[in-house]
Amino acid sequence: MIGRFARFAARTFFREIIIEGQENLPSTGPVLLTPNHPNGLLDPMLLFFLSPPYRLRFVAKAPLFRIPVFGSILRTIGAIPVVRKFEAGGEVDYSPFFANCVEALAENGSIVIFPEGRSLPQAYLAPLKTGPARIFLLARERGIPATIVPVGLNYEQGTTFRSRVLVCIAPPLARTDLSARELTDELNNSLQNHVVQAETYQERELMMLLEKISNESKEEDFLERFSRWKNFEHGLKRLRVSAAKDIDRLRSLLSRYNRLSQQYGVDLENRPKETGIDTVLLGAVAALPGWILNFLPYHLCDLLIRLTRKDAADTATFKVIYSLFLFPLFYFGEGFLVKHYFGGLAALLFALLILPASYFTLFYLEWYEQRGMFTRKPQQRAMQHLARLRNRILEQLNVLASRLD
Repeated sequence: MIGRFARFAARTFFREIIIEGQENLPSTGPVLLTPNHPNGLLDPMLLFFLSPPYRLRFVAKAPLFRIPVFGSILRTIGAIPVVRKFEAGGEVDYSPFFANCVEALAENGSIVIFPEGRSLPQAYLAPLKTGPARIFLLARERGIPATIVPVGLNYEQGTTFRSRVLVCIAPPLARTDLSARELTDELNNSLQNHVVQAETYQERELMMLLEKISNESKEEDFLERFSRWKNFEHGLKRLRVSAAKDIDRLRSLLSRYNRLSQQYGVDLENRPKETGIDTVLLGAVAALPGWILNFLPYHLCDLLIRLTRKDAADTATFKVIYSLFLFPLFYFGEGFLVKHYFGGLAALLFALLILPASYFTLFYLEWYEQRGMFTRKPQQRAMQHLARLRNRILEQLNVLASRLD
């Protein structure tokens, strides 16, 4: 039940969820799933898409179990609490925690444990803890045929509603001839290959813009975009020392392009597509009720996020939490008003149609955006300015590419 709800919430938040590498998942448990942890609550929600035929047991920090309702949910799904050193204020005996994890694997369960140890608002992997490797080796000592499966979570825009996410499932690790530290290093190498990284979120945004500008085919396939991001990441890493000035020049050009395209309201990579005015108007009329009914909770949720100033690792989490509270509350209130003014039958129809109407509005606005119709018609001078800047970016990219040959 909770797994189905988590998948529903994730499909609502994300426009597209791509699962790559399903063939690397063992057919049955016990398995240690070890994803990176950049996006708070949304990270474990995505792991529910991998659950059949696994019985997932999540490792969660102990303070979460003391939160009303949420703690009960964690206990219901069999989550395993862990006390971290910085929370305990001193040394911690992890023997009971490791014993609980090994026992879960012995019962053919599968554990989700985040090897970074916490969700961090950064665009690169943190140093990994040895906990997953130690659990694996302890399980193997008891004859439990566990495997470690690294999972890379790659968000297009992690905090943005209706963005995309790619879940990369890496080949399993099952070597028992390594120490916990050596096995953790192997896990780190695997995650490094399956997660897009940059020094900062700003650098990551510029890298994504560079990929978009240089992609001549304009393919929207997110898996192909991920592959190109990794190529850029590896290339820039190789040239960071030997071509530092050229990279700085490219970074400056990209920053200028990004700033001017926002200023002009122009996106040369997503030009408006021809669409019949009758299609646009009919869709707008049908989407209007859903837009009206969801306007207040949507913007109130956004306001709460801004007022509470959540960091990047928590923003998406609190968007989901606030939405789960605000939208049902507003729907209930709107239904009450409909019943009060129009009667019980109208209230019943409202209850049956509110979700379909809301989703139609959501999909219509996405379709409208994808057609490029949110972009205002640019002036010719602005277009020429950005086109020249784009050519300079491509020239600079070719200079860097030549240094890799």
